[in-house]
Amino acid sequence: MWDDVAAAAVDPDILSRRVRFVPARRASQPAATSALVRVLNPGVASTGKARSDVRNGDGGALPASQSAPAGPAPLFPPERLLGMLGWSSVRGAGPGLSNLGQTCFMNAALQALAHLPPLAQLCLSRHHSRGCRVLGWCAYCELEALIVELHGSAARSLAPTAMAGKLRLIARHFRPDRPQDAHEFLLGLLSRMRSAAAEGKCGGGGAADGVGGAEPKCCSSEVDQLFGGSLVSTLTCGVCGGSTTARESSAGLSLGLHKAATVERALRNFTASEPVKGDDSFWCAACAAKVEGTRRLRLGDTPHVLVLQLKRFRYDCARGASKLCHAVQYEEELDLAAVCEGAGLAPGGGAPLPLTYRLCAVVAHEGRELHVGHFHCLARASSGVWHRFDDDKVRQASARQAVGAEAYLLFYVRTPPPARGAAPAFAAEAAAAG
Repeated sequence: MWDDVAAAAVDPDILSRRVRFVPARRASQPAATSALVRVLNPGVASTGKARSDVRNGDGGALPASQSAPAGPAPLFPPERLLGMLGWSSVRGAGPGLSNLGQTCFMNAALQALAHLPPLAQLCLSRHHSRGCRVLGWCAYCELEALIVELHGSAARSLAPTAMAGKLRLIARHFRPDRPQDAHEFLLGLLSRMRSAAAEGKCGGGGAADGVGGAEPKCCSSEVDQLFGGSLVSTLTCGVCGGSTTARESSAGLSLGLHKAATVERALRNFTASEPVKGDDSFWCAACAAKVEGTRRLRLGDTPHVLVLQLKRFRYDCARGASKLCHAVQYEEELDLAAVCEGAGLAPGGGAPLPLTYRLCAVVAHEGRELHVGHFHCLARASSGVWHRFDDDKVRQASARQAVGAEAYLLFYVRTPPPARGAAPAFAAEAAAAG
């Protein structure tokens, strides 16, 4: 056998044969780490030039400021989503969700999603399932069916058995009957929904098993428009003052709580200038030398649904990882004007939209340990009344309780603009769907 291998190794015909590579059909990274990726400047991203010049100091020139090119035609009409930012009808709070064995993280995240007006109304209209092209299990269809049941059932609680049985399709490292992180579950679910929304419509989407495949070539589905945004990174030379900007996609913001007792302070810290020096110094073409300077992050495209993760953890070399349990103040209203780059456009560009947001749901974590505790959700029903969803237990809560919880995830929805022309059309579709 080894003689045959040696002969084949020197066969000229084999050596000259062309090797053809094809894209992998399965994602290589855990679902929780694959956020909603949106290519905003494909010319730069394809070469990697801007990232290597700015961050690695490889001797290249400091690239000129670039703006995102016009994207493809949207898969979902942006103006229609604007009509869904507020509730079109009043419904009850809905039932709770049974704990199926360490699934409080999933129940809390699902209740939060079910009480976001634009996503809930999309699901109630059965927009996705009526045109779904996913072969096999579809996370988007599963969530849609659950939200329809949550908003229409008279039962005291429902058992999300189907979703719990597919946790490993949402995040491969999840295991049954083990506590998991609500934020990781949320990111994994949104990633699967994004693939499902684009399946068969723009050259990409999920694999047949619903785990996902090649990333969609466009980024204009309703999931992208609701949850996808961008960050603008500005690198400024400390010698000549020249600067360059680059855009990066984001699916919500993770805010550090070090020296931050309020969400507003955490946002200002997130967007504050930081020095770039020492080994992180970069090449400036104008100065023809490696220089030190500053880097600053700002919000670029703003999503309709802003998800804020409050990083309630820290790492100490002596004690390891621990939870930050101090109170963090947040309000029912949030204004992003001070941390946005320019007017703060919606994903895909277009006319400037309101930069004020309203708190719709809170996922809180009880307990003083990182890996031991309990998740629950506080959500604002379509009636405007807050409720606490603690697995299968649902009870009315006050606004003070909603803004005084030990918050881990905050869900803010953009304030609807004055014109809401898409609302009547949606209401008719929802009524037709039953």
